[in-house]
Amino acid sequence: MRLVVDTNVLLSALIADSATRRIIFRAGHELYYPKDALEELGHCKGLIRRKSSVSEKGLDELISETLKKLEIVDARHFYIKMGEAECIMAPYDKEDAVFIALALSIPECAIWSNDKHLRMQEYIPVVTTEELLKRFGFYSNK
Repeated sequence: MRLVVDTNVLLSALIADSATRRIIFRAGHELYYPKDALEELGHCKGLIRRKSSVSEKGLDELISETLKKLEIVDARHFYIKMGEAECIMAPYDKEDAVFIALALSIPECAIWSNDKHLRMQEYIPVVTTEELLKRFGFYSNK
């Protein structure tokens, strides 16, 4: 399964050794993340450290290992889809257009997100963590 990973899903995986992290590390999906969103992730390092109680070095290692499981995609590979994605997300949250654009540029791709705004649009399928847990037989111990 091809999935564009939303930042909130990625944050969840970094904060706790959870079902979300297990899906990223064990499920064998093709996971994609927009390179431009890495900046947002960097701004959240303090929040992740506070919520996870991981050392700075430990967090850097966890981020590095997690990002190795994702294909980081430069915007030049999907910029042509940004206008369409912004139109799709205009009624909801334009900040999420980058995830729509990336998914539009990858054949048979869905978005992995628990964000209600992304789920409101009807152009790209969106699957939640709970749906992935059920689909692939993982169990949750949140």
